[in-house]
Amino acid sequence: MTVYSYLVSFFIPFVAGAAFFSLRSLNEGESKRSGQRKTPGWNCGRCGHPTCARFVEAVASNEPVWGACPFDEGFGRGKPGDGAVPEKTAVVRCSGVEGAAAPSYTYTGQRRCRVAIVYFDGHRVCPDACLGFGDCAEACPNGAIRIEDGIAVVVPERCTACGICVSSCPKLLIDIVPLDSRFIACRSRAPASKKRLSCSAGCDACRICEHHSMNGEFSVHDNLAAVNPSAKGEWQAISDKCPRSVIRPADRRSRRTASADTGKKDRMERQQGKASDV
Repeated sequence: MTVYSYLVSFFIPFVAGAAFFSLRSLNEGESKRSGQRKTPGWNCGRCGHPTCARFVEAVASNEPVWGACPFDEGFGRGKPGDGAVPEKTAVVRCSGVEGAAAPSYTYTGQRRCRVAIVYFDGHRVCPDACLGFGDCAEACPNGAIRIEDGIAVVVPERCTACGICVSSCPKLLIDIVPLDSRFIACRSRAPASKKRLSCSAGCDACRICEHHSMNGEFSVHDNLAAVNPSAKGEWQAISDKCPRSVIRPADRRSRRTASADTGKKDRMERQQGKASDV
């Protein structure tokens, strides 16, 4: 056998093997890319993997998958904006819109919450007020938070409950709650007399909700109303009795409605007061 024959017998299997593995890698890559198109690419972590790409790799390699992608086309959950809403959503526990939350001074610095909080804990009298500069909106990978009337507002139909916004808020005002639940849009536990001076829209611990909670739906602790999620009762009827409209459903589309309702109640109370004086 000549040297040429030895070379041919050696290189043919080598070339064939390289071609086989290249084709296999190409097919796997195409499979992963195909799977990647089914995931949003937001790396929210709800599937248990750090990135969408890692989730696709785990599925393609038949590795244990701890959770399913809530927006994978194979699970029929769709994606934000097409009507598919996950079972949880973020909420911002503050109702101090412009004109309701009293300012403590005029802030002229960088419009970032984490910067503004360094100066006297923010520019609002209430220490638990939303600063409204949108650190959470900037951090949200889904565009599910926007600033309205000076405070952050969550758009539930776009929220995936990934929790990134929770850690982005220096005031710790954002919670993840069940979509069909209610929450108190206030976190201040200051005395009611102090709260009334700092914000006209916060919970003033009037106990009206507690008084009407025949099944323990609401209670008041440390100057703040609290929701009992295990209770069964007339949630909407009790919520409507709140004079400051701070008891809100998690799937509320806009805080403007609540702000308008609060303003309407304030105007009606002032008119009744004037009528009684006459």
